[in-house]
Amino acid sequence: VCQSDTGDIIFQADPDANATRFDFYYNGSLVQSDAADRSYNRPILGIVNNDRVTLRVFNASGCYDEDEIFVQVNALDAGSISVSGTTVVCENSPDLVVISNTASGTINGVEAGNGDYQWQFSTDDINYTDIIVNGNNATYTVPANPSPPNKYFRRLVKSTLNTVTCTVPSASVLIEVKELPSASITNNISGAASSVTICATDTS
Repeated sequence: VCQSDTGDIIFQADPDANATRFDFYYNGSLVQSDAADRSYNRPILGIVNNDRVTLRVFNASGCYDEDEIFVQVNALDAGSISVSGTTVVCENSPDLVVISNTASGTINGVEAGNGDYQWQFSTDDINYTDIIVNGNNATYTVPANPSPPNKYFRRLVKSTLNTVTCTVPSASVLIEVKELPSASITNNISGAASSVTICATDTS
C-alpha cells in the first residue's frame, strides 16, 4: 500500500463449512474473534512496513489452521521546491524560470534521484497534467516564451513496489504570466500606415 492512502485494508478468510471461529491477530495480538465474521478491517493510516496479519480458523474440535500476510508500505516524502528568481514573467519573455530542488524527496528513507520525479502543471491548482519533456528530474526549467494563463507547477515523487505505484506531490509554485499591452501608433497624415511620407516644404 501507499503510506498516503486512505481508507481500510480488508482482510478476509475464505469460506469453510467446517469453520466455527475466525481469529485475526495484528502483529501477534488478537484483534478480532468471531464465529461468523470472516472479514477484518484495518485503517491504512498507522500501518508500518512489514506489519503482519495472522488468521486462525478453528473447527468444532478446537483444531485450527493458520495463514499470515505481511503488509508492505511504500513510504514517500515529496521534499520541497522553490523558485530562486522571479515568479512573474511577461508574455513571450525569453527569460527562463528555474524551479529548484530545495529538499530532495525520499522513497522509503532513501533520497530520490533523477527519474524518481514527475513534474506537472495546472491552470487551477486542482487538475494537473504530466510534463513529458524534461519532466523527471529534481529541478525543472520553465520554457521561454510563455503565454497566459498563469500556471502552477509541482513535483511528484513516484515509486512502484510490488506492482503498486505510489506518488506524493510537493507544494505547488505559481508562475504568473502577464499579458503584453497593445502598442499601436498612428499619425495625422496616413493614419495607421506603417510609414508616412511628407514633403520637405510642408509646414503643417
